[in-house]
Amino acid sequence: MPKTVALKYWRAEDDLGSIRKIISEYQATYPYVQIDLQIIPAEDYESRMLDGWVKGEGPDIISIPNDWMGKYKEYITPMPASVKLSEVSVTERLGKKEVAIAEKKYNSLSLQELENHFVDGVAPDLIFLDSVDGSNKIYGLALAVDSLALYYNKNLLNQAQIITPPKDWLEFKLAVEKTRAINVDNQIVRAGAALGTYENIPDAPDILALLMMQNGTRMEQNRQVSFNNESTVKPGYFTGEEALDFYASFASAGRETYTWNDTLPDALAQFIQGNLAFYIGYHSRLKEIRDQAPNLNFDFTTIPQVNPTERVNFAKYWVESVASNSQNSDIAWHFVQFLTAETQAQKYLDATIQPAARRNLLNQQTEIYDIKPWVEQALTARSWYHGRKPEVVETVYADMIGAANLGNQTLAEILNTGANKINLTY
Repeated sequence: MPKTVALKYWRAEDDLGSIRKIISEYQATYPYVQIDLQIIPAEDYESRMLDGWVKGEGPDIISIPNDWMGKYKEYITPMPASVKLSEVSVTERLGKKEVAIAEKKYNSLSLQELENHFVDGVAPDLIFLDSVDGSNKIYGLALAVDSLALYYNKNLLNQAQIITPPKDWLEFKLAVEKTRAINVDNQIVRAGAALGTYENIPDAPDILALLMMQNGTRMEQNRQVSFNNESTVKPGYFTGEEALDFYASFASAGRETYTWNDTLPDALAQFIQGNLAFYIGYHSRLKEIRDQAPNLNFDFTTIPQVNPTERVNFAKYWVESVASNSQNSDIAWHFVQFLTAETQAQKYLDATIQPAARRNLLNQQTEIYDIKPWVEQALTARSWYHGRKPEVVETVYADMIGAANLGNQTLAEILNTGANKINLTY
């Protein structure tokens, strides 16, 4: 039997049972590979991972958000072109077990295969230039892809005589006006939607980025932020400014879209309590809503679009990768490829009910009600930031939203300042 190989695999969330079953299947062929799977609380994940690596006790295989890839590129080793492993097979003859060991070479997933077999939003997030040889290489693989969708309170829409949820942002504005309740003192009694602020809206930066992208904004170009630039197809038009103005309008007391402000409780809590008509959020919020509000009459649908014929959605998902200081990185990468291959990915998705990252697996998910909108959005879901400090983007977007709410600066000034700050992190 080959020498034992021990791998530590850390995840911040997810169904352990499904992953453990896949590990067991892997170990049936490679019994000398021992994979220790651990779930680390999300709030401690990053600090424990970095501390573990410093002490030589950190994970070999990691699961990180796609918007951390630029930040952690230096801690990740790229996928090798091929891997050599000892494959073990056991046969029984006349009551005796015979063990055969064969050395095999496995070719890794190519760049072209990644682009062909996974949804389009994945490859730009996971392919980087290797600092050693300067070539493009794969730095991670994905099992599922989440995206922003529209949750809605069916009772509130029924009362407002809204038959179907909005498909575009004009319909959305009209639906907000019908579902909100504002008293004679211009105080919000019931919000139509949670938009316009930062602190009390989960995923506010992603919602604003989504609006920019849908409006045709080029978010970055040649490793520089460009959401503040003039439209390349319509001179004199600044798509990013219009998106920020639209977003902020929902928290502006003087605007017809006014329905939200920073004195209101958290948007997700408001929706769970039945006090919010529309909530924009990820599929990962669905279980929380159902657990906390089992009697809430709600549903979910695809996110409204600026142009329904040119759909754009915003992606967020977990990436499986291998630490650069792993003593067995080739074998770790082989397992990551095994885990995210079609057969095993299907088992994982069946167990966890998430929209697939692999294109061909989406066909099998179109009739699964709990992920139907997210499956429809997967092919057009994108993210945009690949810099070293994603936390700076959060801060900058908070500042831009806050400045737009105050109205003391022009939208151009706000976006130029924000772009300059983010550019420093590339």
